[in-house]
Amino acid sequence: MLSPGWANVKADEACTLLRWMAARGYRRAFHVPTKKVSWRTRDGKTIYKEVRVGKEDQGTSGLELMNLPLEPQVADWLEVVRKRRGRAKSLACRAVVEFGSRKTETCSIEVTAWPAAAVIDKAKSLGKKLVRIQLTKNIKNGRPRAIDFDVEFAHIVRVWIDGPRNELAAIYAKRHGTEPTQLFLSDAKGHEGTPISAHALYECFKLKWDGGPAIWYPHLARHYSICLGILKGLQRDAATLDRLPNDMPLEWVQRRTSYWVDIQRRRSGHVSAQTTEIYTQWIENNLVLIPAHKDYMAFLEGDEHADA
Repeated sequence: MLSPGWANVKADEACTLLRWMAARGYRRAFHVPTKKVSWRTRDGKTIYKEVRVGKEDQGTSGLELMNLPLEPQVADWLEVVRKRRGRAKSLACRAVVEFGSRKTETCSIEVTAWPAAAVIDKAKSLGKKLVRIQLTKNIKNGRPRAIDFDVEFAHIVRVWIDGPRNELAAIYAKRHGTEPTQLFLSDAKGHEGTPISAHALYECFKLKWDGGPAIWYPHLARHYSICLGILKGLQRDAATLDRLPNDMPLEWVQRRTSYWVDIQRRRSGHVSAQTTEIYTQWIENNLVLIPAHKDYMAFLEGDEHADA
């Protein structure tokens, strides 16, 4: 049995192809019965949409995960956060994306947990791309975990720690008589040095701007981080063979995806079997189905041009 999410994808592809063939005169008309459905978004709005009759209910997580934002969109979002909410919140938001951490875990990171400047400099001098951090506070299931993350991001935050954060902590200590231990401190006027809360972090994900992702919130950023980690792992694997993941057989993609999903499971603390299946679908969709569809459409367009 196919999962609802995977069955929907395959059925929709088949319907699209049959309708296209009918429109081109290759077969009789193909009618896809539809019905109107509605659902409420996280901000309370009601959305209406025509969907294919017989489409399986797959919940929202699978649908949202299959429509993750692109890297440029995430980069734009982080810049929007910096401009509207300040440098500190932008760094905290990027930490969610870099670590695949939950918002409470991210806000609970203590400044002493961040890699020291000497550790970061040594890693860079040796040509290493990653450094390690231990997440120990407010961890789900109470199991601390180690996360390897981008050394350049580690350097950016270390510079911020040794400069602006020290100043923010001093302002807070003067106001409250004690220094905050949390890494990410607010730089908002009147709240300097106040530890950034999970609610404040969540609000940064709800900022809207032209070209931004339609669906975006901290836990989806966690999915995004994991999928991106799997994808980059596949890219490195294929590069060792002087190939691109898109050029590799589906069986190879599935086998290496399983390996990288296991790596991400340990990194993220918990990935259920159901979510693992969705990650696999996302990778296959991006590396196999989408490129194949584009090649197919390019072939059809080439035929049309040739006939002309």
